[in-house]
Amino acid sequence: MTADAATYLPKAIPLQQGLEARIELIPMPTKADSGRYRPAPNTDIQVNLFRGEQLVERRRWDSIISGAEAVQLADGTVLGPDDIDDLDRFGWDQMLDYGMIPNTFVP
Repeated sequence: MTADAATYLPKAIPLQQGLEARIELIPMPTKADSGRYRPAPNTDIQVNLFRGEQLVERRRWDSIISGAEAVQLADGTVLGPDDIDDLDRFGWDQMLDYGMIPNTFVP
């Protein structure tokens, strides 16, 4: 599975330490005749973390939004509680627009 700009949600989410998160939905939900998006039941949510144009790491959504206080990336960067909260909040703001509905709530 490779990152494809066509499957990215439109807005990048700025995080601390110069990181930017781009959420990717695989497959990307399609718009029905009604104008509503219909996501596939097996849609995979990936988070691509960039520093500038450089991809730092690509991770599954649930490996970051997991209830943990912090997440360490492969390059040693640590996503803290503020980063995780921003990703969760602003990520769902966009995913709801594409018909994605949370089915698990993480404290």
